[in-house]
Amino acid sequence: MLIYNQKKIVIVSFIISIIMLLGIHLILIIINEQKSNENHLQSQVVLTIAKPIEQQQTTSNSSFIYQKTSNWRIQIPAIQLDAAIQEGTSNTVMRQAVGHFENTAYMNGNVCLAAHNRGYKYNFFQWIKNLKIGDKIIYQYNGEEKTYEVKTNARIQETDWTYLQESKENKITLITCAENMPEYRICVQAEEVKKGET
Repeated sequence: MLIYNQKKIVIVSFIISIIMLLGIHLILIIINEQKSNENHLQSQVVLTIAKPIEQQQTTSNSSFIYQKTSNWRIQIPAIQLDAAIQEGTSNTVMRQAVGHFENTAYMNGNVCLAAHNRGYKYNFFQWIKNLKIGDKIIYQYNGEEKTYEVKTNARIQETDWTYLQESKENKITLITCAENMPEYRICVQAEEVKKGET
C-alpha cells in the first residue's frame, strides 16, 4: 500500500511538473510575441517619423530642415528655420511639422500656424520669440509663395484668439507657448510684402 501511494505521488508530481513547464513555456511565447509586436510597431513609428527628415542643421539655434520635398512650408531666415507644414494643430502633427490652424486661410487672408518651442524632438518655433520687426517670413503653398514682414511680436493670453481672426489683408500669424507661463502664448504676426517692396 505504501509503495502504491509513493508511486501515485511520483506520478502526480510528474504530471504537475509537466503542466508547470507547459505553462511557463506558454507564458514565454506570449511575452516574446508581445515584444515582437512592440518592436514592429516602434519600427513603423520610427520609419514614418524619421523617413521624411533629411538633416538637422548644425546651427546654434537647433532649427531643422524637414521634408524638403514638401510644397507646404515656412522659412524664416533670421532664425534659420525651414520646416514643412501639415494640417491641424494636434500634438501628433506638431511633433513632426508646423501645424496649420484649421479654418484659417491657406494663401489669401490670415494664415495661422503653430508649433512647439521646447520639450520635443522638433521645436520649430523655439526662436520666434527673438524675431524683430521687419524680419522676413517666407510661406509656400501649392507652388505659390508669399513673403511677409514681421509687424508684431507679443506675449498674449492663451485665451486670446483675436490674432487668428480672418483678415482682408494678407497676414501670417505664428503661435507658440511662452516658457514657464502656461497662461500665455508668444504671437508673431507679419504682413505680406507686396512685390517691388522687398
